[in-house]
Amino acid sequence: MAGAGTSDDEKEELEVILQEFNDKWFKGWDTTPEEQKVKLTAIVNAVKQDNDYLTLIVGNPDKQAAEEALNKVIDRIVRRQREKDMSLYKEYMKKDEDFKINFRSLVTRMIETPSLVKIK
Repeated sequence: MAGAGTSDDEKEELEVILQEFNDKWFKGWDTTPEEQKVKLTAIVNAVKQDNDYLTLIVGNPDKQAAEEALNKVIDRIVRRQREKDMSLYKEYMKKDEDFKINFRSLVTRMIETPSLVKIK
C-alpha cells in the first residue's frame, strides 16, 4: 500500500542523516538513537503542521523569505518542545550559530524527504 510506511532503504537513509548530525553535534546527548529519531520526527511533524509553515513556506516562490520563515517556525517548535526534551533545548540555545544552521538543515532535509517522516 502506497504511503503505508517507510522502506528499509528509507529507514537506513534516515539513520544515516541522523548519525551524520549526531557525530558532529550530539556526542553528549543522553538518549538512544531510537529516542533521537522519535524526538526529531516529532519536531519535523510539528513544523509540517504549523500554520505558518502551511501559509508562509509551502509554495512560497520567494526562497529567502520561505527559509527565514522556516527558521522562525523551527525555533518556535524547539522552544515548545523544551518541556519534553530540555537537553535538546539547551543544546539548541547555547550552541553557536553553526549548530542552529545544521539543525535547521537536518529538519529541512527530513521535511523535504516525506517518506522518511510519517505524520502520526
